[in-house]
Amino acid sequence: MASVVAAALALALTLVGTRWWIAQPWAARQPVRSDGPASHQSKAGTPTMGGVVFTAGMVAAVALTGSAGGRTGWAVIGLVVAMAAIGFADDWVKVRRRKPLGLRARGKMIAGVVVATAFALVVPASVRVVRLPLAGGTWHAPLWAFVLLVDLVVAASANGANLTDGLDGLAAGVSLPILAFLALAAFALGERPEGTIALVLLAALLAFLAYNRHPARLIMGDTGAFAIGGAMAGLAVATGWEVLLPVAAAVLVAETLSVILQVISFRTTGRRIFRMSPLHHHFELGGWSEPQVVTRFVLSSLFACGLAGLLWGVRL
Repeated sequence: MASVVAAALALALTLVGTRWWIAQPWAARQPVRSDGPASHQSKAGTPTMGGVVFTAGMVAAVALTGSAGGRTGWAVIGLVVAMAAIGFADDWVKVRRRKPLGLRARGKMIAGVVVATAFALVVPASVRVVRLPLAGGTWHAPLWAFVLLVDLVVAASANGANLTDGLDGLAAGVSLPILAFLALAAFALGERPEGTIALVLLAALLAFLAYNRHPARLIMGDTGAFAIGGAMAGLAVATGWEVLLPVAAAVLVAETLSVILQVISFRTTGRRIFRMSPLHHHFELGGWSEPQVVTRFVLSSLFACGLAGLLWGVRL
């Protein structure tokens, strides 16, 4: 019952907060890449940094209902807020420069590693248990290996969410099934605080989507993408399902791989594998409309989460 109350509160707070944020004359406006799809130039000037609203809605709902539980739950909340802060700094630089180039990639990477390492050191030793699907076993990771694993999971999740955030409603829509999977995983393991956090963020994203769906009236920015990535990573670590996160988040993995493969191919052969990367732009330039890409990617995310559930031995 407490989880439902917290989720409903996050939904209400984010709906009200998002509407208020858009109406403010000082709301930051989105710069658009000149080398992106031509259809995206119309998005220039759309209010951005919407991630501030749903992150604040999630944190407020958890704090007001006391749903974070103990040390692990608050560590996850701290990770989300810290990653959102990195994204906010990146967005702020973009807005001030009025260019789609924010902080240096190296700076963001170092900041992310510092935050992820702090999270790994703060959580209890009981969280260092990595669950192995199918085999049914577990791996009790030593601290040094656990820190490296958390650094990798946080970096991959944050970058994957950030790269996926390129179309109206795409990052939020793709994230909903993943958060639902993580919530179910946490509740099934009896880890109610972590399950509640996943459910609360899911509710906040649903409210955000009311304004972020095509045509978007508010863009989440790196603030929101980094917050979502941090939440997914933190919840996967807290439940011990780091191994299954790449399966559930297969769409984010595909988006990331498309960029890596495109760069490697162009630098080594001078040829591009995709019309444009990340992957969603490839399909856009292939003739799919923006809503078609989003719908099909969200369905793919649902399928990936179903597969992760089967690997876990649970039919979703």
